[in-house]
Amino acid sequence: MSTPWGIVTGIFVHKDFDHYAGNMAVLLTFILIFVSVNLPFDGLEQQRRTTLFSWTVFVAAVTANLLWILRFREAPEGAYGASGVVYAAMMMVTMFAPLNLHHHASGLSRAWKINDRSLLVHAVLGVANLVILLFLLSWIVSAPAEFLGVGTGANVLGHGAASLLVLPGPVIYAVWRLRFLGRI
Repeated sequence: MSTPWGIVTGIFVHKDFDHYAGNMAVLLTFILIFVSVNLPFDGLEQQRRTTLFSWTVFVAAVTANLLWILRFREAPEGAYGASGVVYAAMMMVTMFAPLNLHHHASGLSRAWKINDRSLLVHAVLGVANLVILLFLLSWIVSAPAEFLGVGTGANVLGHGAASLLVLPGPVIYAVWRLRFLGRI
C-alpha cells in the first residue's frame, strides 16, 4: 500500500492463491448466510439491508487498512487481502442476527395466533439467527485470539478494527426503522 489508493486496492491483493481462496470461501459463506436470513423480507427491506451491508463492510475494511497504515507507517505493505472485508461481513451477520431474531419471534407469535403456514419459516429462521448469534459471540468471547486470526503475518489490527467499525451500522439501522417505520 505504497500509494494513497492502496487502502482500497489492498483489499484485492493477496499473498498467494491459498490466501485468496481462504478469504473468498469465508466471505462467500457469510454473504450466503446474510442473503439466506434476509430472504423473508420484502424487496425494499432486502435492498436496504443489502446496501447497508455492502457499504458498511467496504468502508470498515478500507478504514481498517487506513488505521494499519497510520499505525505502521514504516511497513504499510502488511495490510493486504480481503480479511478486513471478511471480518466486517462476519460482524454484520452477527449484528443483524438479533434484529432478525426479533422479526421472526414477532412473526412466529402472529402466525401462531392465526395458525398460519409461515409458522415453520419463522421458527427455522429464528433458530438459525439464534445459532449464528450464539456461535459467533461465543467464539469471540471464548477464543478472541483465534477469532482475530492471531498468527504470523496476520493483520490482527485490521481484523479487529473491521469487526468493531461495523457495529454501529445495524444499531443505527434498527433505531432508524423503529423511529421512522415504527418497527424493527
